[in-house]
Amino acid sequence: EEEAVNRLRYNFLANVAHEFRTPLAGISATTELMVDESATLTSDELLQLVETIRLSTLHLQTLVDNLLESTTIEAGCFQVHCYPTNFQDVVQRAESLMSPLFNRRTQVLNISISPELPTVWADPNRLTQVLVNLLSNASKFSPMGGKIELVVVQDAEWLSVAVLDSGPGLPGGRFADVFKRYVSTNQLHDTQYGIGLGLSVVKTIVEAHGGQAGAENRLEGGANVWFTIPMNPVEEIENT
Repeated sequence: EEEAVNRLRYNFLANVAHEFRTPLAGISATTELMVDESATLTSDELLQLVETIRLSTLHLQTLVDNLLESTTIEAGCFQVHCYPTNFQDVVQRAESLMSPLFNRRTQVLNISISPELPTVWADPNRLTQVLVNLLSNASKFSPMGGKIELVVVQDAEWLSVAVLDSGPGLPGGRFADVFKRYVSTNQLHDTQYGIGLGLSVVKTIVEAHGGQAGAENRLEGGANVWFTIPMNPVEEIENT
């Protein structure tokens, strides 16, 4: 068992190095081009290069956020700071952060959310991280030009959120594995994506809110990764 854990951690660290190298190389090459060719680049070309840097920076920021969260989780000091939150603002922030990636991959994000959605008892920064992780994962496994859906519904007690992609779906019987630390969806598909922390962080954040996270395949193809959190403080639900 100890050998298996060590092997997982070794693979994890190797994937971390690989994941960091890619956006750093992109930033390095782009900035070098901007310095060397600044006198001849058009405004459109400069804008495209800046977007490349922005996208690589977002990739790095997501990696660092998940690494930091994983460290606090492992140290047993992970916390959420909940207060009445406008979930539409959370969705808009996540959409804004992810738009460069969707634009680069010519993917369409369709959002279904009620404009009259009441406030939810939550940590908005943590929920933004949840949505960024889910949308990033959906983008990776959806084809170029594919469609991604973000569906938000609520009732008196629960807020339910689903991110649906147009990728290959998850292998049968492996739905719970995607939420395990150091196990990434690339290991289920034999494709090099991710470092196996994004969805484990999602699960931890959601459960800290008193909710649940899960995944399943769609009948029409692709995966549906979802979570639910209580609309009100957990202690209020327990006392009803």
